[in-house]
Amino acid sequence: MAKLNGRILWVGHDDPSPVRGAIVSEDKIAFDASSGEYDYTVTLTPVQNSPSMWKGRWKCALPREDGHVDARLYKCVDGGVVLVGNWREDNTDHWWFMELRP
Repeated sequence: MAKLNGRILWVGHDDPSPVRGAIVSEDKIAFDASSGEYDYTVTLTPVQNSPSMWKGRWKCALPREDGHVDARLYKCVDGGVVLVGNWREDNTDHWWFMELRP
């Protein structure tokens, strides 16, 4: 299990937001991120029979909401990872990506 730092960006929305202490293991990716006044907690697990695809949920404390998130995981030779996927919020699909480094 590695703890990585980086940034997350929702395409077409604000500037990238920092991500610190993201947990990346073979069976779980978990991280906290903020966008404006919203604080998110995200957990993803691998899709069975598709090791590069991950799915999970995001949660926001205020307002109390949650939703679906999925991503494709790309591993870098330096130990970093990149996630690219779909984030479902307010009945809208948002493309997002995140770069994490050791």
